[in-house]
Amino acid sequence: MRQVAIAIETTGDDPKDGHRIVEIGCVELVNERITGRHYHAYINPERTIDESAIQRHGIVDEFLVGKPVFSDILNAFLDFVGYDEVVTYDAGFFLSFIHHEISLSNVANKNNDGLNNDIVDILLVGNERHPKQNNSLRELCQRYYVKTSKNEHAGALFRAELIADLLLALISESTKKITSDLTRYEEGENLVVVETFPEFDEAIDGISKTALCRGVSNHEYPLLPSLFRHVDVESADVREHNLMWVFKTHAKPYLSSNPENEIEWLTIAQHHGLPTRLLDWSLSLTDPQEIGNKIRRI
Repeated sequence: MRQVAIAIETTGDDPKDGHRIVEIGCVELVNERITGRHYHAYINPERTIDESAIQRHGIVDEFLVGKPVFSDILNAFLDFVGYDEVVTYDAGFFLSFIHHEISLSNVANKNNDGLNNDIVDILLVGNERHPKQNNSLRELCQRYYVKTSKNEHAGALFRAELIADLLLALISESTKKITSDLTRYEEGENLVVVETFPEFDEAIDGISKTALCRGVSNHEYPLLPSLFRHVDVESADVREHNLMWVFKTHAKPYLSSNPENEIEWLTIAQHHGLPTRLLDWSLSLTDPQEIGNKIRRI
């Protein structure tokens, strides 16, 4: 089965106010695997971009001078998408702009009434799985261990890649039970919800001093080392080998003594933020980071 993940950037929030698409990115998936094929274009909207939109995506009017208008790229875009299932985030926003652009185009195309493909809306899936939660694209990526760019302005093609990765994470059997809705669980021995520090102190009273503790931002995140928080888990060994080879090469000049074995190397790498197969634990429930992560504010 073929699917196409699509993301767009625009001049503003609503096509009814005359706003247009300025960037479009598409990523191909076949049989639930990203193939590497993609489509990407910057588009001259023939109007100015709202300042709020520039702050969101970083694209300015001057950059789009000389870029093709939407009618120039329409058929190439539709040819790439075909009649296959479309995956996007916030389908209402996406479709309103696509249909508006197609309606403005005078180019003869195979889908003149709009994009009629079946749609998978990642936002809708997120809202169904995590009701009454923040299900922004970035929050969903964090929840499902999809790596996002540190660059504030990542672009439509990168966001299409995030959408594709999120789709694969959402349909993975290992994540289907992840939810942040506490109403699905009954408070008891395995779940204690606290709202204040005194309640937290009372909840941990009597816990063994030898108990191992781990703080996470969501109580349902799986106990998964960072090396395996990647869609392509099968390549974890190769990824680890390459990462550790580079890390060891650059770390040796800064070490007072060389690690004696691979476990010591992994421990140092983990401490410095490298994705490893280790999982951090603590003997202290009162560590500031642990406290912040343990308290559930409702």
